[in-house]
Amino acid sequence: MKSKCFIVLICASVIFLFGCAEKRAPGTSKVDERVVMGENVGSSGAATNPILTPFRKVISALKGEGLKVNEVIMRVNDKDLLEVQVKGYNQSFKTKKFQYKFVWLDESGFEIPTRSSVWKLGSAVAKNNFTIKEVAPSEKAVDFNLVTRDEF
Repeated sequence: MKSKCFIVLICASVIFLFGCAEKRAPGTSKVDERVVMGENVGSSGAATNPILTPFRKVISALKGEGLKVNEVIMRVNDKDLLEVQVKGYNQSFKTKKFQYKFVWLDESGFEIPTRSSVWKLGSAVAKNNFTIKEVAPSEKAVDFNLVTRDEF
C-alpha cells in the first residue's frame, strides 16, 4: 500500500512540475529579444519543485534545462565603441558548452560586415552564473544580435 502511495505522489509531483513550466516559443528570451538562445542551449523554463529534489537531475536532463539570460547591459566606451555584456545563469546540472556570435547593426538596422562576427566557443558551469562580453568593431555599431547554437 505504501508503494502505491509513493508512486501516486511521484506521478502527481511530476504532473505539477510540468504544469508549472513556463510556456514560450523555443529560442526566445524574456529579457531581451536581441539574444536568441539556440535549441539545446536555452532553457525550457521549468520551475523547481522542492518535493522532487532527489529527481531534479533526471528531470533537468529530460526537460532540457539550460542557459537563461537574466540581463543585457550596453554602454559606449571612451573610444566611442559599443560594449555589450550578457549575464545569465545555467539552470542545468551539467556544464553547457555552446557557440555564440555577435552580429553588429548600424542605425538603420543593417548588419555591419566584420571579421569579428564569427562563431566562438562558450561554456557555462552547472548551476552557476555566466557572462558573455563583446566590443563592437566599429563606431557605426549602435545595436546587436547575439545568436547561440549547440556545440557540434
